[in-house]
Amino acid sequence: MSGTAARARRHPPLSMLHLQGGGCGGCGLEIEALLADGRLDAVGLLLVEAPRHADLLLVSGTVGRNLLDAVLATWTAMAEPKWLVAAGACALDGGPFRDGYAVSGGIDQHLPVSLVIPGCPPTPDAVLAGLRLLLDALRATPDLSPPPPPARPALPPAALPHRRAGGDSSGG
Repeated sequence: MSGTAARARRHPPLSMLHLQGGGCGGCGLEIEALLADGRLDAVGLLLVEAPRHADLLLVSGTVGRNLLDAVLATWTAMAEPKWLVAAGACALDGGPFRDGYAVSGGIDQHLPVSLVIPGCPPTPDAVLAGLRLLLDALRATPDLSPPPPPARPALPPAALPHRRAGGDSSGG
């Protein structure tokens, strides 16, 4: 087992939601290539489709004015703690579309960005390296690790049910 896979097994996976904005679609294609080959699973990231299940929001592509409300609603629906990753030049500052009338600027103008992955588009390896850096930093911070499951209290003998499975109808 590789060192990366062994580390990922020691930590619970984080859930990631990918939100693809507008633009040329190059960043989205590169991220989809990364999702298709299973390397995200190896570092401890799971792709989810609902913001309520996501720990990390990965935004790629240009965030237009019409899409901004959806991005903000998605971010608001995510539970704390949560992290935002801007992948590619378009998510960072609008990229080649930055001067367009419908572009709202970079996502960092509207939400706190935890990680920026530069490139136009960033390669799957660059995205993976950036996400790995973020995951390593999060896992190195003790207060951001998930709490252990609560201990199950032992029931006193009097609180145990009297009937047993298997047809015992004696009642005690």
